[in-house]
Amino acid sequence: MIGDQTGQKKKKSKNIIGILIIIFLLIINGYLVFNNIESKKEKNTISNELKSLEIKKLELELELNKTMVELNEFRGQTEELDSILNIANNELIEKQAYIQRLFRQNNADKSLIKKLLNEVRLTKEAYLAQIDVLIQENKELITENLILKENTQMLKKRNKYLEQKFAIGSVLKAINVDAKGYREKSEGSYKPSNNAKKVTRIEVCFDIEENKVLDNDKIEILLCIINPDGNILTTKSAGSGTFKLAESDKDMQYTKSISFDYKNAEKYVCMRWKRSQGFSYKEGVYYIKIFNNGYLIGSSEFELK
Repeated sequence: MIGDQTGQKKKKSKNIIGILIIIFLLIINGYLVFNNIESKKEKNTISNELKSLEIKKLELELELNKTMVELNEFRGQTEELDSILNIANNELIEKQAYIQRLFRQNNADKSLIKKLLNEVRLTKEAYLAQIDVLIQENKELITENLILKENTQMLKKRNKYLEQKFAIGSVLKAINVDAKGYREKSEGSYKPSNNAKKVTRIEVCFDIEENKVLDNDKIEILLCIINPDGNILTTKSAGSGTFKLAESDKDMQYTKSISFDYKNAEKYVCMRWKRSQGFSYKEGVYYIKIFNNGYLIGSSEFELK
């Protein structure tokens, strides 16, 4: 009996030890499982933080590059604006080098990156504000220049109008224009003739009217004799040349010129044109045009038969 009881006690004791071992093992396993779960959580947290940090880095680099691009879009408008953009670029390039150095050394946390991101944005806003001021000033300057240019053009037109008005007012006027053909007689005298074959000289006489606008000065009168074919009679050796028409600025030939001192009084003037050796006048109507300072001041016509 006693032996059986002792055996039962030993058996019971073994069972208790076994149960305790199992419980211990369960506790250890539970601890290991819990520790593993916590470790995974910690790793996930670290991984998420690293991902968040990388995103912030990318955001910072993107903002920096975007700022440089936005500012440089204003380049080329004015020298002053380009000068400011050069300063801005240098500042941003220095900041970019500083940021890349921090990233390489792994010395940038989220708070620092956030601070740098804010600095970049403030830098952009500051330069954009300066650019806005310069652009506005430039617009105002352009407007002022346009107004000044328009006023200058108006003054030029007014001055040109006054100059033309004065020029027209100071132009002489030839009246009583009389043109005739003359033939040379044997003794050297001349007699009026309308015979084209016999005429050796054309004489044009006219009165210059009084002009109070014109100053007392030497003036030049140009004579154009136009033959029936519409050609102006010219001989370079006899003093023919060219002049510009005042109203069209076109060149025109003249037959002969004469200069004299004008005294603000009426003056009778005669101009003569003698044919060159071997030249003969054509039959038909000849037109006479008289010019002063590029303006037509008198005209007439005559016929040779």
